[in-house]
Amino acid sequence: MSLFRRRRTAPVTAARAALKDPVFVCSTPGVAAVHVDYDPAVWVRTPGPGQDRTEWVEAHLAAYATDLGLSASDALYQQARVTLDLVADSAPGHTCDFVSLQDEGQESGVVAYVNVVDEELGWLEHGDPEVFTTMADLAAQGGELQRPDHFPTRRDPRSWRVSDVQSLDPGTSASTWLRRGHRCIEADGARPAVHLYAGGFHSRPGSAAAMLHLFTRVDVELGDARG
Repeated sequence: MSLFRRRRTAPVTAARAALKDPVFVCSTPGVAAVHVDYDPAVWVRTPGPGQDRTEWVEAHLAAYATDLGLSASDALYQQARVTLDLVADSAPGHTCDFVSLQDEGQESGVVAYVNVVDEELGWLEHGDPEVFTTMADLAAQGGELQRPDHFPTRRDPRSWRVSDVQSLDPGTSASTWLRRGHRCIEADGARPAVHLYAGGFHSRPGSAAAMLHLFTRVDVELGDARG
């Protein structure tokens, strides 16, 4: 056995990184913009309002193929096209929406979002943050209440309250996890509180870490400050 651990080779992301756009427009009062330093080796930002869907698919598919050295006949390339086409035809409408597009052996097609809203809109779209993170709305339909954890730690002022619930398809025995998160930037003077709701679905346990990492990369620009 070797005494030295083999160093992992970092994925090639040059082409995908060139398409990375970390700044998101946000109309929430007191918020100038939202910045998400997402990993282009994992996530693709969904097309924005007015963006040509066909051009978006072709650009991200070409970058993905370039970084991974794929041809149009490769199964991974064809799966990526299906994933991008599905996302391009949807309109989630959150502040930040993403889909994962990864190398073989990792999960592509994971959808995740972060919504940056004021208290009123947060309640209208997602409900009471306590209900949202404990999944009490699902428990009312026969599920179980969840106990949220703090991520990364309770002591971190930017910590998220996160929870997840697993569902099993009785026909295929395939598992799907719903993950939710919430954090609040408290009101400051005339600026009202800003709420961050986040969520997504994945079907492999290993995808949870990538989704949680994505949540922590969200940086809200509050005028001259960041939250």
